[in-house]
Amino acid sequence: MRSTRKGGSWHFGMKLHIGTEPNRTVHSLIATDAQAADITPMPALLHGGEREVFGD
Repeated sequence: MRSTRKGGSWHFGMKLHIGTEPNRTVHSLIATDAQAADITPMPALLHGGEREVFGD
C-alpha cells in the first residue's frame, strides 16, 4: 500500500483491477498501490481473445 495526493486530499490504499468475460466470469485479478496509473496493469488483464475492451 502507498499514499498519494489527489486534488489536495491524501489517500492511502490499493486499487483492484479485474479482467472478466462477457458472462461475468473473472479471468484475471491484479492489485496495485493507490499511486499506480489505471492503464499500467492493462496488458496483464488481457488474454488475447478479446473482441471488445471496456474500462472504467
